[in-house]
Amino acid sequence: MNSSNEGTTGLQDQQLPRPSIHDLPVELLSHIISLSVHEYFANLTRTQHLCLVCSKWRDVVEGTPELWCCLTGEDPLPGVRKAIHYSRDYPLDINYNYTPPRHGPNPNEFLAAVSLHARRWRRASIVVCRLTEDLLQALTVVKAPRLESLTIIAYGDIRRPLTLFLGATLPCLRILRLHGTRIVWNGEQFFNLRKLEIVQDQETFPTLDAVLSVLRITQGLEEFTCVGSLSRALDGDRITAPQHSVLLPALKTLKVHSYTAYSWLDLSRRIRAPACQHVSLSGDFPGDLEDPNKLAEIAEGILRFFPCSRKAVDWEEHVHITVGASESKFSSSTHDLVLSHSTQRIQLTKWMILNLADELVEITLHINDPTWNADQLEMLDVAILRRKVSKLDIGICTPVWQRRAILKYLSSPNPCLDGQTRWSLPDLTEVALPVADDDLPLILRVLRGRAQAIDLPGSVRPQNVIKLHLSEQTIDSLETTEILAEIDNLVRGNGGSLTILPRMESTPGLQDQQLPRLNIQDLPVELLSHIISLSVQEYPAHLTRTQNLCLVCSKWRDVVEGSPELWCRLTGADPLPGVMKAIQSSRDSPLDIDFNSISHTGSDPHDFFSAVAVHVWRWRRASIAARSRNFLQALTIEEAPQLESLTITAHDLMKAPFTLFQGATLPCLRTLELRRTPIVWNGEQLFNLRKLEIIGKQRPPPPLNAVLSVLQATQALEEFTCTMSLSRALDGNSTPTRQHPILLPTLKTLCIYTSRSPSWLDLSRAIQAPACRYATLGGDILGDLEDLNNLAQVAQGISHLFPSVPKTPDREERVSIEANSEQVTLNSSTLRLVFSHPTQTTQLTKWMILNFVDEAVEIDLRLNDSTWNADQLEMLDLPTLRRKISKLDVSVNVWGRRTILDYLSSPKPGFNSQPRWPLPDLTEVALAVTDADDLPVILRMLRSRAQAIDLPGSIRLQNNIQLILSEFGDNSLGNTEILAEIDSFLKANGGSLTIERWEPEADCGI
Repeated sequence: MNSSNEGTTGLQDQQLPRPSIHDLPVELLSHIISLSVHEYFANLTRTQHLCLVCSKWRDVVEGTPELWCCLTGEDPLPGVRKAIHYSRDYPLDINYNYTPPRHGPNPNEFLAAVSLHARRWRRASIVVCRLTEDLLQALTVVKAPRLESLTIIAYGDIRRPLTLFLGATLPCLRILRLHGTRIVWNGEQFFNLRKLEIVQDQETFPTLDAVLSVLRITQGLEEFTCVGSLSRALDGDRITAPQHSVLLPALKTLKVHSYTAYSWLDLSRRIRAPACQHVSLSGDFPGDLEDPNKLAEIAEGILRFFPCSRKAVDWEEHVHITVGASESKFSSSTHDLVLSHSTQRIQLTKWMILNLADELVEITLHINDPTWNADQLEMLDVAILRRKVSKLDIGICTPVWQRRAILKYLSSPNPCLDGQTRWSLPDLTEVALPVADDDLPLILRVLRGRAQAIDLPGSVRPQNVIKLHLSEQTIDSLETTEILAEIDNLVRGNGGSLTILPRMESTPGLQDQQLPRLNIQDLPVELLSHIISLSVQEYPAHLTRTQNLCLVCSKWRDVVEGSPELWCRLTGADPLPGVMKAIQSSRDSPLDIDFNSISHTGSDPHDFFSAVAVHVWRWRRASIAARSRNFLQALTIEEAPQLESLTITAHDLMKAPFTLFQGATLPCLRTLELRRTPIVWNGEQLFNLRKLEIIGKQRPPPPLNAVLSVLQATQALEEFTCTMSLSRALDGNSTPTRQHPILLPTLKTLCIYTSRSPSWLDLSRAIQAPACRYATLGGDILGDLEDLNNLAQVAQGISHLFPSVPKTPDREERVSIEANSEQVTLNSSTLRLVFSHPTQTTQLTKWMILNFVDEAVEIDLRLNDSTWNADQLEMLDLPTLRRKISKLDVSVNVWGRRTILDYLSSPKPGFNSQPRWPLPDLTEVALAVTDADDLPVILRMLRSRAQAIDLPGSIRLQNNIQLILSEFGDNSLGNTEILAEIDSFLKANGGSLTIERWEPEADCGI
């Protein structure tokens, strides 16, 4: 094929680098091969698949040694020998795992075969057990001069030490991991190590002198991990004295888990690591933190690791101390230390502050221990510590159950011995914590209290909190409430800032999946296109997709230019020569058009539309955003029989409508989205729509009759969205009436946001949607809820849309109603309605119950509006409503929860002088309990309603109440006496008590 690329002179004139497929790295060629040998047969190994690759690629496979360099014990011996042969003299990677009973009692000869080529080993990972210990002898008979990484894991009690690779020097060995394996230690053999990891049990751990003999030689060691206890020398060797300790100048990471304190102390006396920045010390080696002698020994050992620990630091230095469930972490610009203790976490943290933090530095304290409380924080805040805690992070990464108690501790001063008052953490200037909406008053009290105390005489004055970070802990986002605005003003008034961090949804890591694999002969065009995209790797960055496709090397030009699917997406960002080439190379394939004249950087927009408009008959999807009507003329001159989706956005207000595609029928069009775009509506043209969206404002608005003509023709419409007012007909055409509405049998989703009620009412009279399950009605659609005529019209309009509402349901039917701040939602098995009103939420809820809930059904009522109280609930509990509210859910957002409980605890006078108890059909109550003081009110309510059951002359109550309490407070409800009394009381009456702990998802951040 001629590779001169005739017809693309504009692109050829550019002097651009041309990435060639011949220059692709081995990794990419290997990736291509791996796509062709996907696990066709589940019982075949990687080597067998490579042998089964089709003949088209055999020369490439057998001529690429890099593909054969990974040898595993899963391969049969013939496959291993074939791989060794085809890998030529390239370095080998060995992976062997033989642990009965997984593989049977008889190991194969894998290690014996590959050990003959140990001189070529680059990486080796070997796993055995006591029964297969003899296999490790293969590592003792030859040398391995090219070995870079060695991992040996032995399960079971293996006591016979190994002399690795004849004891010869391993000049390339950088990584050595030994788990449960005993070796003969030789510092000269391992002189070039960068990472050493020793994991042993207490009985088989090497002697301290043996390990020191290696550390003394490995001057380039950067990471040392030691899990187990180093035993003291028993062979009479003299232990190195502290003044002759081993210097490890390059060591940056040290991890020690020891079973006894002596092992750690011996090691600390004998090595020094001045550059070490990451140390993890764990286990029970700290012993009793009340023992001053042992504490002094540990501090002295740490100072040997960090000789600059107590050095005077710069004034801008910050130290981070993180308190976890079982460990404390100390971090600064010079070192990182992790100490763990099973019980004495507070003493451990306090000791770290005193011994490792200079008095001049500022401390950032992170609390990630769920059980941490104000008393523990106070132990770190005593004046004798003389340290400055300037930043406090309370449970951003791990929820702290008693964070409110900590906030209360920060909001008030404490008396000192000299008669003065001292505010807690007086140097605090920055706070980060997760909050729910009802935490905000307490946060405001903390800020006000500390701000007002700044100018008080005779006290240790606190600093202003100038930076406040709040992480959303509730499911719903924090709304800009008045109290949040007040917090923002108070912080800004002190020169600070308020930051609200969104909830971070946890994203689980992608796991390796066993995907089906295909032969290279059967790879689809999409996969070949992916290979092409890997070979052109969009560099330089200023090139467009089309230009990069033109730069593909000549070896793949036949594939590129012979694949129309690669060229079907046309954007206005491409220069005109690239657009013309894409149209030519796409042949007769359907085209996807994407153009935005606002952010346009490519060819002239008029030239672009002139080029693509000639091929409108091939359009499949089109998304066009235009400044003015001139750009849309291309949509009026040709027919588009293959068009499936059309989105038009007009950025300037257009008044005169235009005719789409000459008014011709669009048989394939399923989706039409118009944003501020007036068109000539034609039902016959748009008869096959599934989704219709009319969004934005139009002047004048489109006529109702025109939209109805489309709805009447689209009998398969499933989704309809209208966010603009429709004008009433002025052309004399008749509008469908209630007696003859337009039936939309397949409509499932309806969304209407209009600024005028007549528009909604006209639409409701004209259409009927019996299968609609999702309807959202918003804006000013409901008008004034005190206007009975308007309410009747709206209810009548809904009954026309949904003729099955209200319908007498089955006796097991339940309807749930949720009242939020400006929105009420009704859910049943047949319908979902969402009504919005800015102020009259209570009247809206009452109206919905009367008009859309049958008397026979039971209602689940959820209150999630902070302003709800007993008076509003009473409006829904009038006998004239004749509805059964059997379940009541009061969320933590409702400030008047206790008034509602008081309302449920006493009867109200009836019309016939008989007392009437509120919500007599109530059988299930769900409450958010933020304080243990709520429990007596709940018990009083249960007792009062139970005692009223048998009283004569009153409406009898249900007694088998299911009570669900959600803990939202700082203190867990626990097994208190009053809680036990509530539980016993409910069980005696056939009910039950359930306690749920509210566990928010963890967010991270100061």
